[in-house]
Amino acid sequence: MSWFHTDEQMLKAAIQVGTTGPKSLAQDGQELLHKSFGFYEPAGWAYQIRNEAAVNASVQYVRLLQRAENAKTDFSFEGYANAGTTFSGAGAGILFRAGNIEQLFNSASYNARIGNGDSAPKQELFFYAKPQLNFVAYDATIQGSMFSKNSPVTYDVKPLVFAQQFGVNYSTGRLTLDFNVIFKTKEIKSSASAHQFGSISANYRFN
Repeated sequence: MSWFHTDEQMLKAAIQVGTTGPKSLAQDGQELLHKSFGFYEPAGWAYQIRNEAAVNASVQYVRLLQRAENAKTDFSFEGYANAGTTFSGAGAGILFRAGNIEQLFNSASYNARIGNGDSAPKQELFFYAKPQLNFVAYDATIQGSMFSKNSPVTYDVKPLVFAQQFGVNYSTGRLTLDFNVIFKTKEIKSSASAHQFGSISANYRFN
């Protein structure tokens, strides 16, 4: 559930229910993606954490900090907190947007392009950057189950992780397209390198 205010504040609360381990089908999903796009064959799935029911709750708060007079750039504060059997922690960051942007309660930045008629959001095309500092209290994908020690390979987490996200978003009418890349500092206490990845998404809004 997301609550939007006309002064461009947003509060979002969510509950996720699922599973970790082979039953999550994460291996099948990654292998299908890599095969479809000609990426390298992923390795290491023999060492994934075991099946475990997952229940997680999260809250997110957003507030506009500053927007330029020409309404082409703005800065917003983002803060979040997670608690659950898979992820627990908190973080805060700054979202910078530049281009044809809508107000936060009408923007694809927060899945808010839901108006009709005269209130329908205008076309958006903008670049965005979001530096974010994260405090990690618990991460089952690294540490394994909090209830048992049956996962074959686990690590201790780095309590502070810095993430830098860059992206481009295009939205018009019912369609939204987004491309972004994320660079993170090391998340685990080992010799493994830091995690970097990209994401492409397409959304279509029905009636």
